[in-house]
Amino acid sequence: MDLTRAVIKVADHVKFTVVEKEAIIIDTESGKYLGLDEVGTRILEILSETGSAEKVIQTLLKEYSISEAQLTQDVENFIEEFKTRRLVEIREE
Repeated sequence: MDLTRAVIKVADHVKFTVVEKEAIIIDTESGKYLGLDEVGTRILEILSETGSAEKVIQTLLKEYSISEAQLTQDVENFIEEFKTRRLVEIREE
């Protein structure tokens, strides 16, 4: 699946808050908590605002000094991990 063309939504049962640039996430279905570092938090914030992996990549390319290829891989890995944990829902466009 080409995640850059998909609509990605944070699952309804997932709540998060940001404290000092780091996210604290709770999966209300499982009761599990998860913490994210600053970059993971930015990915989650942009995804929740835009639903677009492509917008995440383009925004972070402006904010961090990293190659587009590496960033794309990192964002895809993040989304796949969150999909596996049922924290995001992905719909192909």
